[in-house]
Amino acid sequence: MKNLTKKLTGLLAGVLLVVAMSPAAYAQDEESERPEGLDAFVTERCELAQERVTTRLTNYPDKKAQFVANYDEAKETLAEVIEYLDAEGYDVDNLKNSQTVIEGKIDDFIEQYAILIDRLEEVDALYPQCGDGSGAYLDAYNEARKQGIEVREVVRDIRQYYRNEIRDEVRDLKRDEVLN
Repeated sequence: MKNLTKKLTGLLAGVLLVVAMSPAAYAQDEESERPEGLDAFVTERCELAQERVTTRLTNYPDKKAQFVANYDEAKETLAEVIEYLDAEGYDVDNLKNSQTVIEGKIDDFIEQYAILIDRLEEVDALYPQCGDGSGAYLDAYNEARKQGIEVREVVRDIRQYYRNEIRDEVRDLKRDEVLN
């Protein structure tokens, strides 16, 4: 009998706890506003995000110019190496193909970077809507972040292609000289 009483008391307490913790007990009126601290937090986060966007918009054109200058220098160096090796009688067909591929990758980088700058400008234009609950600013910000990731992947792809393909082809040509 004692165990039955304990079980019924525990069951009754559990039911009361579930009823007391139900979502209806914590439901807010539809007309209730955000808590006071949330508005300040959202404003602070919007300002921080906007500072990042402004900094990137300021720095990215210079970074793009530096990347393009570096890539142009690499293309010129590759063209000179191909010309020299061709004059020496080496088979440079693979290098010429690699030159075409790397130029295509550099053109892709320029396009992706232009898209990134456009997306950042869109985010900058949507700043007045930041924190209004529509999500337009956040969506644009996240799209710009995704585009930044794509640009970094293109840069990484260019570097790896140059390191792993072009340098290896030049090394192979040098080894051919030693073997002949």
